[in-house]
Amino acid sequence: MSRKGALALALSANLALAVAGCDGPGDPIKITRSAGGGDPSAPETPLTAFGHLPLSIRAPGAPVDATVSIGGQPAYNVGPDPRARGRLVATPMGQAAPGPADIVISWEGGELSYPEALQFAGPIDPLFDRYASFGASLTQGIQSGSLGPHGQLATAAVLIARQAGAYAGVPLVKPDLLPLVEPGDLTPDCEIQEGRDIPSRFAEAMGLLVDDETGVLDLREVRVAPASEVRNVGVGGSNLPDILNGAGQGSEPALAFMEHLAWDPETSNLFDAVSASPERSQIEMIEQIQPTLVVSLDMLDNELMDPVTRTDDPANAQVPTAEELRPDTEELVRRAAAAAGQVFIGDVPPVSFLPEVRRRAQRIGKTDLSHIDSAIDEINAMLRQVAAEYDNVHIVGINVMAREVLVAGVELADGTRLTGDFLGGLLSLDHTHFSDSGYALMANAFLDAIEEATGVQVPRVDLDAVAAQDPVGPLLLQPPPCSATVQSAQ
Repeated sequence: MSRKGALALALSANLALAVAGCDGPGDPIKITRSAGGGDPSAPETPLTAFGHLPLSIRAPGAPVDATVSIGGQPAYNVGPDPRARGRLVATPMGQAAPGPADIVISWEGGELSYPEALQFAGPIDPLFDRYASFGASLTQGIQSGSLGPHGQLATAAVLIARQAGAYAGVPLVKPDLLPLVEPGDLTPDCEIQEGRDIPSRFAEAMGLLVDDETGVLDLREVRVAPASEVRNVGVGGSNLPDILNGAGQGSEPALAFMEHLAWDPETSNLFDAVSASPERSQIEMIEQIQPTLVVSLDMLDNELMDPVTRTDDPANAQVPTAEELRPDTEELVRRAAAAAGQVFIGDVPPVSFLPEVRRRAQRIGKTDLSHIDSAIDEINAMLRQVAAEYDNVHIVGINVMAREVLVAGVELADGTRLTGDFLGGLLSLDHTHFSDSGYALMANAFLDAIEEATGVQVPRVDLDAVAAQDPVGPLLLQPPPCSATVQSAQ
């Protein structure tokens, strides 16, 4: 049977499961709603290796604080099913190897077990059998200045896996580890208030993670499933040397901490977590995974993003040249090509199109940022030259996509136009990282490139459905918490 046939069979089985009587002994599990959101009337979705699909589980006698494991991994968002007595709702992390999975509900003094109660279908095509991703903040799913489970599941790197029914290996963190920038954190002209920026929030989080009495740091407590197999190894803030070698010996403590959080939650010493990277770097983890397909949304982005966004004078930012970046780029592409069946890398978007960069340039009267965009064009040309040496490495035109949608915008079916302006709907509240809608567009750009290069067709992300539930988009963020305009990028 073909992969598409198996996926259709799984869909039929799950639909039958959902409409069967909910109290019979043979019906402990129901899929409650689609992966795309919380609308109970939405079409049913098959349970694939991707997981992350809420289930309703028959749980007679289980208290509301019971824990649920699915396939040996903790489920999340566990609680009473509001639509049925005696049932719990729980969301599985997914399963690296398609097949049956046990469900175990545990509480103090009791346990319910359903052996092989679930069947995780495999991905839509063998190309996605061992899917993985590496890179920086866009790959990891940073939104609104922080890392949270919503952004981790909204990033394009994970949406690609969801659309293909592939295991994504997300190192999911629990909510409120690093609080997001909220609408109330913005000033009337859409700047982030002092004390609500990323460094301040990192300091807050470190204090919450360390036991006051013992001084012990336990990262496992803030990971949903700390023992799960991680295949999205991207870490926000990473540049080329970080991806190749790790964050280094204490030079980037926040970055080293985030690496441990993602790949090495067993670390129990605060000094270890911030002074050195885990044993393996991102590319070494990819080499260990040996993926059939690997993507990187932003492998080179921070080489340009950091010098431009971390200054009040972006026109005078010292950006690297293509030749300066070539040696590390060549090594990283060579190793990715050797480790993976197919490699898809996003090129560098035009940093000067970000509204906060344009605003800073306007404040000091230096609005000509064309030299930065020219440097990016040269770096992207170098990246394409390097990739051309390998038949299995493909460059995805994120630069062109970003130029089109961040300026001209994209129109939804109801006539709403999403743009890259402040609160325009394509960027999150930090005005740098994508919103859910922006990540959806990026995912579709990668899926277009994957189909063009391999012939494998994967359903595209429904932008209208995503925008309807995007918490920072114009359809839900009403009334707007602030207002600001800047000169449009050309």
